[in-house]
Amino acid sequence: MTISEHHLNDYTISQLANDAGISTSMIRLYEQQGILSPVRRTSCGYRVYDEQAVARLRIVQAEKAAGIALADLMRFMRTVDDGCETACCHEVARLNNSS
Repeated sequence: MTISEHHLNDYTISQLANDAGISTSMIRLYEQQGILSPVRRTSCGYRVYDEQAVARLRIVQAEKAAGIALADLMRFMRTVDDGCETACCHEVARLNNSS
C-alpha cells in the first residue's frame, strides 16, 4: 500500500483479524456470507477495512456468543444494511426469542 493509499483508521485483513481476535479465514468467510465487506481495495488488490468493520465484527462476535445461528445473523445484518429500522427491531426481537 502506498502512502497516498493509506488513510487513518485503515485496517488490513490481518490487523482487523488481530483486533477482533479471529482468523483472517473467518473474515473471508464473513465476506462470502455478506456479513462484512472491505471499504475498498488497494491498487495491489489488498482488502482495506475501516472502524465500522471493527464495530460490525464486535456485533457479530457478541451475537455468536449469545448463540445466534450464522443464517440468522446474516439475515439480521442484511436488515441493518437495508436501513429498515422497524424491520430491524422486529428481527432483533425474533432472534432474542429464538435463542
